[in-house]
Amino acid sequence: TIQYDLTLNDEAIKFGKSFLDKEFSPSASHSFIGVHPGSTQSPAALAKRWPLDRFLKTIALLTEENFRVIIFLGPD
Repeated sequence: TIQYDLTLNDEAIKFGKSFLDKEFSPSASHSFIGVHPGSTQSPAALAKRWPLDRFLKTIALLTEENFRVIIFLGPD
């Protein structure tokens, strides 16, 4: 079993709340979804990683359905 643990500091939480309040108003008529196109650099993860064009097509479909999309990126 894989267990994930993510602890955010106060500065990150404040930034996240401010960003969401500014960009994704609760009164807006759309929903939002987060997408993370990366993975680790392990050979198994790289073999399972979607090509970028699939992410682009998926994001395009979501935006056509009035979703706002947040893309999460990291070093990998």
